[in-house]
Amino acid sequence: MEKLSYALGLLIGHNLKGMNIDGLVTAEFTRAVEQVLKGESRNDRSASTRYGARIYERTARNCWS
Repeated sequence: MEKLSYALGLLIGHNLKGMNIDGLVTAEFTRAVEQVLKGESRNDRSASTRYGARIYERTARNCWS
């Protein structure tokens, strides 16, 4: 499982780097992933999904311009 975890981290890391996301707080990112995987996510999923979609759209526009 350790190799799979590292490989997934690389994949996500490369995707984030390719999106030119500046200032990502990796500790908060990691904490959110851990909470979701444990079923402890306290955030409203629909609100966080909308926020993430807006960030992704903005970043994708910058990548393709």
